[in-house]
Amino acid sequence: MASKRYRLEWLKLLLGLVVLGSYLSWSVVERRLSVEAQEYKRLTAQTQIVDNYLNDQLAAISRVLNIVRNNIPDWRAANDSMAHANHEMEEYLKALTDVRNLSVYDRNGTVIASSQPELLHKNYQHRAYFQTTLNDPSPDTLHIGEPMLAVTGLYVFMVTKRIVDENGEFDGVVLASVDPLRFRTTLASVNYADDMWSALAHSKGKQLLMIPEQEGQRGKNLAQPGSFFTRHIESGRDTNLLTGTVYATGEKRVMALRTIRPSGLYLDEPLILAVGRDLDAVYKDWKRFALTRLIFFILISLVSCFLMYRVQRSKRRTEKAKRASAALIQQQNEQLNALNEELRKLAMHDALTGVANRRSFDERFELEWRRCRRETLPLAVVMIDIDYFKAFNDHYGHVIGDQCLQSVAQQLQQYSARGSDFVARFGGEEFICLLPNTDFDQAAQYAESLRLAIEQLNIPHASSEVSGRLTISLGFAVCIPGNDSASTELIVKADECLYRAKAGGRNQAVGVDGCGAPG
Repeated sequence: MASKRYRLEWLKLLLGLVVLGSYLSWSVVERRLSVEAQEYKRLTAQTQIVDNYLNDQLAAISRVLNIVRNNIPDWRAANDSMAHANHEMEEYLKALTDVRNLSVYDRNGTVIASSQPELLHKNYQHRAYFQTTLNDPSPDTLHIGEPMLAVTGLYVFMVTKRIVDENGEFDGVVLASVDPLRFRTTLASVNYADDMWSALAHSKGKQLLMIPEQEGQRGKNLAQPGSFFTRHIESGRDTNLLTGTVYATGEKRVMALRTIRPSGLYLDEPLILAVGRDLDAVYKDWKRFALTRLIFFILISLVSCFLMYRVQRSKRRTEKAKRASAALIQQQNEQLNALNEELRKLAMHDALTGVANRRSFDERFELEWRRCRRETLPLAVVMIDIDYFKAFNDHYGHVIGDQCLQSVAQQLQQYSARGSDFVARFGGEEFICLLPNTDFDQAAQYAESLRLAIEQLNIPHASSEVSGRLTISLGFAVCIPGNDSASTELIVKADECLYRAKAGGRNQAVGVDGCGAPG
């Protein structure tokens, strides 16, 4: 009753600690969810800021390209042909802070007008952005070209629109060369923490810009399996919040990704924006909060358990003394039983190999003999002798010889997997296997399997006259025990077969059925 009362008291204490721990755990989880929600909200808001800026810039670029395209007929009709166009495009360029160059290409890819006169008359027919615009029949599509390395060593991307003649046929390309480095101020403005960085990439994967800049990031292909970029694209969503390892930098971060796709513009390839923070920095305060709750819970648990222990200790002392006396008697009985069991095991098992010994085999053999005689079942005995084992011992020493015996015994045990099979050390280097309900063919197959198994152990035997590795000879006998036959006859026949196997050259199995000659 006292023990039950003590357990009940501890149960109540543990229940109280569980309730307290559950509350503290809930507060920690709730704080983490709050941190996540707040951080996700802020990151999403930052991407929206950049999205608004880029929408305005792309819309402005699209408007200027439309103006340039609409003015081309008047420029061509002017006395100075396209010369006036260069000056006007220089003026348009002043209104586009992120554009480095405005150019007009004819249908063959030759620059016929440009805000950079040094580009005039150069041909860019084979450039990807020109071919993309050429092959898209829609004059309304705003083509965002894949980033390319300019002669300045910086990555730029081309924004183009198709020019068509009065028949709707392709008549050239109007182009704006955008320098993403001019987005630096906008991207930097959304990094509200020291551990943040923002990045802009083309939808085909090439990275345009990262702020703060990191070596080797410009022009990096982010379209890799499992990357944040690929996961965002494959989701089909315009916005995503992802947590994990960033492919580009190898950092653990939480990232907000957004596809820049201005409404009202027909973009063929959008831009992908990523804004993120370091996970450790995001959860730094939360980890401190969680640690304080954990320490508090541990201290409360230790103090309450210590007090419970002190209260119950005086009551336990008397009961402990009584239990100690009873336990001592029980322990001595258990030790005695264990010793008896160990003695019985030692008496029935071979100390070196761990398999049964001769005495154990004799007892088991008599039981199986009577059972097979009663049920009219065949009984097989297989005797095994290690070939030239004395020479093995003389050559390698008794320590290696003992290891050899253990390996052979282990292999014999492994190949005697049936519950009724029985393996014993018969003496010296001889072993014996008892196989109830096993006919002659089965016994022959079993003996041959044992011979091959020992040979395949590949134990070196330099002193063997049969092989360079350890081998065994086997003799087996099978019979159905009868009322008029003695059990020892079966063992004698198996031993005779073993003798014939050794006399016949060793490393072989010779057997006999209960009434026949060796086979």
